[in-house]
Amino acid sequence: MNQPADFRLETSDLGQTAVLTGDWTAVRMGSANELLGAALKDSRGIAIDANGIDRCDTSGAYGILKAIEQSAERGRISARVEILRLLDLVARATAAPASSLGADDPGRSLTPEEARALLLDPTGERAP
Repeated sequence: MNQPADFRLETSDLGQTAVLTGDWTAVRMGSANELLGAALKDSRGIAIDANGIDRCDTSGAYGILKAIEQSAERGRISARVEILRLLDLVARATAAPASSLGADDPGRSLTPEEARALLLDPTGERAP
């Protein structure tokens, strides 16, 4: 624990995998997310193995997701359940347009219908 965020690319018969290690946190991430994004740029189907991550916070999850966006075709993600949940939470939170969050009236609470409209189904489409 208490290791800076890092990754390495490995190649096997199953293809390429980016193996993430260390603490993917606001304090320990450094430029690892940017370097990962550069390594994934325009790639096709590189898998992400995040099982070696010790700690991950919302900043780390966001950095990982932004790096994955650089790939032309996303590969599968393998991680402990709590990291997968965090990635999902951050992905859902960042997918919502500011206007649907009541940004035009920041003091206003969302109605249950508006909150439900923010939820995404597993395909990334808005839930009914």
